[in-house]
Amino acid sequence: MTTPDAAELDARVEAALAQLREQNAKAGPPSRYLSDAARRAVSEGLVKYHGRRVAADPGASPVALARYARGWSLRTTAERAGLVLNSVHNAERRPERTSWRVKVALSHALEVPTKALFPPSDGA
Repeated sequence: MTTPDAAELDARVEAALAQLREQNAKAGPPSRYLSDAARRAVSEGLVKYHGRRVAADPGASPVALARYARGWSLRTTAERAGLVLNSVHNAERRPERTSWRVKVALSHALEVPTKALFPPSDGA
């Protein structure tokens, strides 16, 4: 299986978003009318799109980089780590305020050493 290039991923995301816009014409939230396969396609496309943006960001969180390298959403990462969604989000945004239990759970789930995900701070 070959890895799709950036243009193909962007095209997939645009197609999924176009499908959402079309569904939005109906009453109610658009996701209600999408099949499970379409929802997964939208989610996978958005994860890959944001993954490319995060990879290009020099100040990106090591947790976000490891998560996107696996193609995992916040929800998938939380489920595999046995955490709630907020814990993963907060670990990416404010790693210095993350509890040791969350750090260990994320490092096990992502199969990355804890020190690589949460490097020691330089003095704060």
